[in-house]
Amino acid sequence: MSEMLSSGSDAESLMNLTSKVWSNAIYKKFDNETDKYTRKNGYWESDFNKPLGYLFNDSSTKTKTENIKSSELKVSEMMKKLQKQPKEYEKVYDTLLELNSSYQVTIDLAKSPQGNITSFNNNKNEKISKFMEVYKKLQTQIPNSN
Repeated sequence: MSEMLSSGSDAESLMNLTSKVWSNAIYKKFDNETDKYTRKNGYWESDFNKPLGYLFNDSSTKTKTENIKSSELKVSEMMKKLQKQPKEYEKVYDTLLELNSSYQVTIDLAKSPQGNITSFNNNKNEKISKFMEVYKKLQTQIPNSN
């Protein structure tokens, strides 16, 4: 679960940066964090999609994306190991499956932004909210180890 939370957080920060780059490119807004993508060579890009390409080709973004993909594989392996759970943990397992599904759509959007800036932001907010909602639900279902 901590692997999901950690890479989910990475996905959220990547989506937030994607949104910021996209928005700043459209509205030509100066920003120290995004100018290296939106103002290549000191000039605004005429095609506001180019800065997204610059962002996803940046070494730090590539590293973050690779870390998310690596975590995705680890989570997938963990989920396979959990397929045979005791009867008393069925409810927890069902919620964990729901969390995994929410996790997958969240990281997929982070790795491959889709739509326009408005739909992307709506999807981003919806997916992050759903992920956190299911995560909190799961926390209430996990028995204490005391």
